[in-house]
Amino acid sequence: MPFHITQRQEKLLESFIRHDGYITGESLSEKLKVSPRTIRQDIKQLSGELMKNGISLIAIPSKGYLLSKKDIEKAKAFLASQKPARS
Repeated sequence: MPFHITQRQEKLLESFIRHDGYITGESLSEKLKVSPRTIRQDIKQLSGELMKNGISLIAIPSKGYLLSKKDIEKAKAFLASQKPARS
């Protein structure tokens, strides 16, 4: 059974795609109105799924998270595959 990301994880991935440079867990938690712990748990799960699809999410303590520029198009395709077909 294929894995489907949550709406919050979808918003995280959209943030990584749009953001140029590192984005901190703190800013993500403020943006999504959840705790930093929730952000870390979501990113851990999301990162595992991205890795299965050849997409690297870089995490550097005190800097934040970064979606590799070379993986942005793959991330967009992954995100599109997660969205249910709209009629």
